[in-house]
Amino acid sequence: MVNTEIEQLLPREPAQRQAALQALRSAFVPWLATINPDSDQPMRRVAREADLPKPSRPLIEALVARRLLVRDERDGQVVIEVALESLLRQWDELAGWLREERAHLKTTDDIERSATAWAGHDHDPAWLLTGSRLGDAETLADMPGFGDRLAGARDYLAASRAAENRRLAADEQQRLAELHYAQERQQTAEAHATTLRKRSRILQAVVGAPRSSRWSGSPRPTPNAIRPKTDSTRPPRCA
Repeated sequence: MVNTEIEQLLPREPAQRQAALQALRSAFVPWLATINPDSDQPMRRVAREADLPKPSRPLIEALVARRLLVRDERDGQVVIEVALESLLRQWDELAGWLREERAHLKTTDDIERSATAWAGHDHDPAWLLTGSRLGDAETLADMPGFGDRLAGARDYLAASRAAENRRLAADEQQRLAELHYAQERQQTAEAHATTLRKRSRILQAVVGAPRSSRWSGSPRPTPNAIRPKTDSTRPPRCA
């Protein structure tokens, strides 16, 4: 039933039909549909009509006329919403788009919730993104459609990147300091080892030298040389 109604809105010529489907996809993903974080099932999302891509608006108007979408006014803004969530499951093309973009939609919702919490807690850095989560968020923010939806979180992402860069710089400084300390310890150890080797060679040279080479200057006196002289002219003692 739903597929039939939507097919009636699409051009028959293949290229034009594909262009129309692409326009509808850019409106539903990421504006009019997302993924429920609790049930992991598709759910409708309220979007400002002004946020929807311009190429999709004639088709959005046709879906409103067929009551598949609802137009309303909230807080002075005209908004568009899916009339029944069954549309998200029964329209085959849309169900396929949502399966393909499931991870991106969940990440987008998570970024928006974190940005809101960050702003509501006086920009508490505990809410900032770090590491791979920040990298994934920045990649998503550069993607067509998702980047427009995340425009309100730009300050949050910028603050997260600034804090992450400071953390990485501090980590690098700590790493370099530890490396320098390790190098100094190694150099000290090597210098000490060199000194010990020199001392060991000197000691080996002294211990291994011939005994005769250890005397310097005059030759070592013999026992006869140091025996006291006797007077040969002294008469012998009488008995």
